[in-house]
Amino acid sequence: MFLFGKGFVVSQKPRKPLAGDSPLVHLVTVGTTPPGIQPPDVIDATVAELKPEKPRRLVIFATSDSRENAERLRKGLGVPVAATHIRVLESAQSLDEAYQATSEEIAKLLAEGISPSLIILHYTAGTKVMSAGAVMAALRYEIQSLRYLFSPGRGHKSELVSTSPSTILLDQRLALAVSMVREMRFRTAADLLRSVEGASPSPAQAQQIEALRFLSQAYLDWDNFRVGDFLRRYEGGSGLLARIPSLAAFRVDAGQLESLRRIASAEETDCAFPEELLFDMINNAIRRLAERHPDDALIRLHRAAELYAQTVLHQDHGIRTDDVEIRKVPPRSRASFESERRLDDATIKLGLRKSYELLAVLGNPVGQAFQANEALRDLLRQRRSMVLGHGTRPATMDQALTFLKAVEDLLSLRIHKVRERTRKLQFPWIDNDDVRRRLGRAPSNTESVIVAREARQSKRRKAGESE
Repeated sequence: MFLFGKGFVVSQKPRKPLAGDSPLVHLVTVGTTPPGIQPPDVIDATVAELKPEKPRRLVIFATSDSRENAERLRKGLGVPVAATHIRVLESAQSLDEAYQATSEEIAKLLAEGISPSLIILHYTAGTKVMSAGAVMAALRYEIQSLRYLFSPGRGHKSELVSTSPSTILLDQRLALAVSMVREMRFRTAADLLRSVEGASPSPAQAQQIEALRFLSQAYLDWDNFRVGDFLRRYEGGSGLLARIPSLAAFRVDAGQLESLRRIASAEETDCAFPEELLFDMINNAIRRLAERHPDDALIRLHRAAELYAQTVLHQDHGIRTDDVEIRKVPPRSRASFESERRLDDATIKLGLRKSYELLAVLGNPVGQAFQANEALRDLLRQRRSMVLGHGTRPATMDQALTFLKAVEDLLSLRIHKVRERTRKLQFPWIDNDDVRRRLGRAPSNTESVIVAREARQSKRRKAGESE
């Protein structure tokens, strides 16, 4: 079952009916009887259809004009008043109202713990609009049994058409899985796809299920920096993906694949990392910003800045930050770096600040630019008080966005077209520029405080004027 709301999805795999289970609740649409029609009519036919099943509970959708027919139905079935709920609609011709009313009643039943498999919708006796709205609501909540009485013509007995909309329900789940992948909810998408095991998909649906399974796992690997695993999965499933036009947004182009291969082939022992790894870390931070997780974004940006300093030190000066040779440090500055020597293994290991400090001591433009950027160094000092630093305060979007720009500026000292090349390595359906625009329009945490304060002050002024 899937209940759709604003920004969240609650999923529950419908339980299979136990032995001896029978439908617990019958939902029935009821309209008015056309003039001149005498019993037996559609109400009598519905009673004849339902009575052998001995309904235990009824929810009847009627209008004020058709309420009498609703009572006829209840009495004909012998269902007690206490076990019957008649939902009165204002109009028999409002699709929205029929849909909303049916949705609300089904949601109440599900909240009681009643499985969708124990609910049946009978949509014969209502107006076409009422029945259409009720069916749409039933599909939303994955009611698995829909019934309609078909009349072949005057003098012929009505025939029951009972359908299980399995193809439609499976399409709904697949559409939801696509949305989850697009929203980077890869684990949830994988869980949802596992819930369709045992279904009987069409050939096209089976292909889509297989493709979405490998996409959700592949992009989860990439998002967790397991680039080699992503490549193995993606290259193994790219042929299938190419045959499904609806999933074209998730295809990676040849340039991206080549960049990812350079990342995957980099050896940590080299200490000089490919530029693409820096771009990938920045992209990962931008994805966290898009999800409004500035603390997580700052962690990735901090590591990207640190990795950049490590690479520059190794490329330009032959210095490893995991084991600094003190003789390579200018004599006048050795004491400062000697104090970083570890007691356990006697090595000198440098973090972000000391790496850039050493670059500045060596006269490297990257280190000098870092030292001259007071805003960046102040932000790093602020990070010590953040909950994912050494303190308790959450980061703000402003801080993360400021750090993002600072890191890009540092990289631009040695790397050409940083933003453009970073954008080209992003997940194919995500536009970094669009993320920036959306974040730029949203008020910052500081701005929100100012706006709220000004609103309070304005309210006080108006209160004083009225007095």
